[in-house]
Amino acid sequence: MKRLLLLALIAQPAFSADCLFYKELNRGGTPLEQNSNQNSAYQLATAWNDQISSVWVKDGFYAVLFDNPKFQVSKVLYLYGSGLSFSKNVWDRTSGTAVNGGTGFNLDGLGYNKVTSSVLCLKD
Repeated sequence: MKRLLLLALIAQPAFSADCLFYKELNRGGTPLEQNSNQNSAYQLATAWNDQISSVWVKDGFYAVLFDNPKFQVSKVLYLYGSGLSFSKNVWDRTSGTAVNGGTGFNLDGLGYNKVTSSVLCLKD
């Protein structure tokens, strides 16, 4: 029983970050953490470029994912901690799963799997 509880605690997102980006679906692996107080867009390093498959966003915040470096927009995705996503002028409430005070998103179902080159994390 103690092992099960320990595993459950380890699998939870870190509450110190406002946005967490993962290379695996279902928030698998070690996340790239970003807080909204950085007030700047984040161009992904080579190790993370075109590697993000899932995202967790804290309630009250949102993440903006760009498919091009330097935030050039050909394709952009907005993910909200309240569970909303917005892409191609369509709002979607079914793509996220409530997890620990935020929402987890798998990007494969949103047509955005492993294409992200730069990100923003902002207070809603």
